[in-house]
Amino acid sequence: MWKWALCLLTILFYQTAHAEDLKLYEAKVTIDATAEDSAKARDKAMTQANRKALYAITERISPQESLHILDELNDNQILNFIQEVSVLSEKVIDNKYQAELLMTVNAPILKAYLSEKNIPITVMPKNHIIIIPVYQKGSAGTPQLWEEDNPWYKTWADNAINSGQNTITPISKSPENQALLGAEDAIQLNGLSLDALQKNNPDSKFFVAEAVDNENTLQITLKSPQSGTILTKAYEGDKNVFLTAAFQDIKEAVIKESQQQVVLQDNALNRITLVFNYQQLKDWLDLQKAVRSINRIEKSIIDAYANRRAQMTIDYTGSLEELQHQFAGFGFSLSDAGSFYNVERIN
Repeated sequence: MWKWALCLLTILFYQTAHAEDLKLYEAKVTIDATAEDSAKARDKAMTQANRKALYAITERISPQESLHILDELNDNQILNFIQEVSVLSEKVIDNKYQAELLMTVNAPILKAYLSEKNIPITVMPKNHIIIIPVYQKGSAGTPQLWEEDNPWYKTWADNAINSGQNTITPISKSPENQALLGAEDAIQLNGLSLDALQKNNPDSKFFVAEAVDNENTLQITLKSPQSGTILTKAYEGDKNVFLTAAFQDIKEAVIKESQQQVVLQDNALNRITLVFNYQQLKDWLDLQKAVRSINRIEKSIIDAYANRRAQMTIDYTGSLEELQHQFAGFGFSLSDAGSFYNVERIN
């Protein structure tokens, strides 16, 4: 049973936290159900849609392996998470109901539930993930990347993904990119070439997806410059695996890897020095109360305190922007002064 008091407190906290893109909590859901009559088919389909939407949205803000906690929820409990449903299209045929829905999950309630279950919440920034699709025909074949007859590149070009905060596309065939990177460079994760690509695309994450086609067996290797080899897997069958199992596995792997990188960054410990020139003792006491209350602050030390001037060192996790927002909630601003941050009372 949920601890609703904790849930409500968490909701209030998140309502004052940093603004997010609310589209992160929207999902398009396609449903198709059959029952004894059209009304029962619709009810059955909507129950499926609620669960499907909740799983899709939870996957965006928490590690994929944490999704099993949603299995504990029954259909009525899942309904509590659903905030809004818009019907984009629907069709009723006898005892069958089909529809495409735009569904919105209540973000504070979902976050409160995940927090209660000790599931890390990772609101991912908008990611542009670039796939470098290298194709090789047979183990002795020549690796291909930019060639027009590279079927692996065509697969990614034809199936660009826009899922929540993630956009996944193949690397652009621009003259600049072709000059910087060859197929062998990509396979070997050539640092100079990939660093140059990163400088040209500072807001993107690169992954190399190598496909070796040995007649009826497809061998996939997924790598990243940061983590090395992430996934290796063999598939039996025809070329359709490019569009089914292999493609889906790589999509899930790159999103999971991106989430893990954000979690690591989010949990990294940072240190800054605060300097506060105050007029009244109450202001100094209020600042100390804020430091004790902000959950991202792991440790604080008062370095100096005299003549209405205080210097404090704090260790915190998460982004500086989030920390500044939390201080603002207590009526204080932090401004960069070079080697330290000035604290000022917000009027």
